[in-house]
Formats: sequence, structure tokens, C-alpha cells
Amino acid sequence: MRDRECRIRPLALQDPRTAGLLPGMSEEDRFASFHLVDAGGTARSGGAALPDLLGQLPGTRRLGRLMGRAQPLTDLAYELIANNRAAIGPHLPEAWVRRADATIRRREAELGRTLDVGV
Repeated sequence: MRDRECRIRPLALQDPRTAGLLPGMSEEDRFASFHLVDAGGTARSGGAALPDLLGQLPGTRRLGRLMGRAQPLTDLAYELIANNRAAIGPHLPEAWVRRADATIRRREAELGRTLDVGV
């Protein structure tokens, strides 16, 4: 939602282009986390990617800087949530889920393709 300028291009891990963006990374490692690849080709994954991601979005830049300074805690929090997302997901408010689904559909329309987003 915050990426109003569409600077971030979501790409499903199943997309064949993913292997080229994450060279040398096994399929198992690709599917173990989310990854952020910058314009120069530098990839960061999981908690290490969060400060960079948030640093690019309006309204979250300060949070991104804070997370970067607390990197070990950022990594721990990311792993805790990622490893328990199947248990956490059913407890999210339905309004949040509807809003996320609507955001994904809107981004698909903007990009002209389907986003393969999973829990």
C-alpha cells in the first residue's frame, strides 16, 4: 500500500526470473524467506532485508533505520513470525485480510500481471 510510486516489483518465487535475481541460491533457500534485490543486484533476505524495504516506503523510513540499528532483534523477530505464520494467520482480523487482498489485486492491475502471494 505504501509503495505508491510502484518502485518495488513483487515477483513470485516460482517465477523463472527469480533464479536469475538470486544466483547461487538454492531453491530451498529461496523459498525459506522473502528477498529484496536492489537495482545493483545486491540481495538481502529475511530480517536483513526489512530495513532496506521499509527505508524505501513513505511513512516507514524511520522504522527502517531503527530496525537496521537493531539488526539482531530484527532477524529474531522476522524468524519468529515467519516460522509461525501458519499459526498467526488465522488470528489476524478479517478486515486486515480483506485489505491485504484488495491491495494485492490493485497491484496486479497496476503491474498487468498476477502476483502469486501465499501465506
